[in-house]
Amino acid sequence: MFLNKIHREVHNSYPDQHDDLRFHIKLLLKTLGRKINLNDVVTFEKALIKAEEECWKNASYFNDTFNFIKKVKNSGLILCMTTGPNSKEKAQALETKISMKFFDYVFGEDNLGFIKSDSNYYKKAIIISGADPKFTVSIGDTISTDVIPAKEVGLKTIWVNRKTITNKNHESEPDYEVRNLNEAFECIQYLFNINPKDKL
Repeated sequence: MFLNKIHREVHNSYPDQHDDLRFHIKLLLKTLGRKINLNDVVTFEKALIKAEEECWKNASYFNDTFNFIKKVKNSGLILCMTTGPNSKEKAQALETKISMKFFDYVFGEDNLGFIKSDSNYYKKAIIISGADPKFTVSIGDTISTDVIPAKEVGLKTIWVNRKTITNKNHESEPDYEVRNLNEAFECIQYLFNINPKDKL
């Protein structure tokens, strides 16, 4: 929980420090009331790098994830992964888990050159994929990275709000708010006029 809070603080208040892991750690130590020294920073850095690798090598997925992916692909839609760092590794881990290749494009901060909360991230992804923003949907669980910058470039947005939290950013409401990926796919069916009997 602390790490998520720290990461969001960096996203919102220190966007230029987004890729600076040690800056994150110093904020974390400060939040914990710990005195900042180099040994603690290095120890945390090694532990976080190892934990991050485990997250995409041995990731746990929500129960609706694989069914959602299969339904999207069976509907003939183009499926892109949009994520932070280690995009290629995350995509490979997910595709290995389900034993099929399903991402048409894999976008990350590492290959686009912009942090995900920057609308330029989505602009570049649209250019590379040749997508039409009017017929492109961003689906994710984070308002600051999956909704706000995507709406700024004209994408439809679906916020997967599994924890039913309140969106405090009323200036950028998602087009749709759902509780899970099953509901997200219902929105996709509506948006793209997909007949369940024909496509699934």
